[in-house]
Amino acid sequence: GTPDQEQLLGLLLPRRVGMEATRLEAWQGGHQHRAQTDGSGIRSLKPSPHGHTSGLFLLLIVVIIWGIVWPVQKVILESLSPLWMVAMRCIISAATLLPLMAILGRLRLPNRGDIPILLSISLLHMVGFATLTALGLELVPAGRSVVLGYTVSLWVIPCAVLFLGEKFTV
Repeated sequence: GTPDQEQLLGLLLPRRVGMEATRLEAWQGGHQHRAQTDGSGIRSLKPSPHGHTSGLFLLLIVVIIWGIVWPVQKVILESLSPLWMVAMRCIISAATLLPLMAILGRLRLPNRGDIPILLSISLLHMVGFATLTALGLELVPAGRSVVLGYTVSLWVIPCAVLFLGEKFTV
């Protein structure tokens, strides 16, 4: 194919035998898309008709799980400290995801340049945010802590303007 076709999101799948020369299949964010080309490059990228329904179903599952997780964490905090709860959550996640990624053939060591980013995300989000939200769960009801925890990003801009003197720009 042309260089444009090969670089389509960096995620092109190999062409199937007997497939039309003007159609490629690509995966973007876990959803199948079909790209129609005229031989000179990509003209349009249309989502698969089944992607919308499965996406809504997966969204519903995530919303239900996130809704259940907070009250469950509140119950767990009756027998574990916030730091131990976060540690156990990370251990269970790693014990589940590492073998899964190995089975799928997607387990690999990070690039050397990615390690500082991974460490900062790990420390700030996985340890810091999770531990602080667990501490908050000990002090306030689960429903209130969910609202406070997930509206943090809405408070960042006003706090940066008020306390750090940053200018609000669009």
